[in-house]
Amino acid sequence: LLELPEALALMTCKPAAVIGVPQGRMAEGAPADLMLFDPAERWTVRGAETVSRSDNTPFEGFELRGRVRATFLAGRPVYRRYLEKDEHIESFTPNLVREATLA
Repeated sequence: LLELPEALALMTCKPAAVIGVPQGRMAEGAPADLMLFDPAERWTVRGAETVSRSDNTPFEGFELRGRVRATFLAGRPVYRRYLEKDEHIESFTPNLVREATLA
């Protein structure tokens, strides 16, 4: 089993380095592609409640630990999950994702 820092490196800076792109690292001049992650939050996967083009997931009903709270692409928020009046709110902006990947 991988520790979290090792898993993150395998999914971010290492692949970016292999293909020679500036993403996957935090450095001056690098794209501000960031994710805020809460490693303590526990949750149960429900396909109908995920931000996806499909409700299908092989992980339906799995109880997981750790959850993304926000994602920023090129410095712009494209996904946020926050608590408001004791209710979790999710906000996803697909147009910003499309714009950032075309830029």
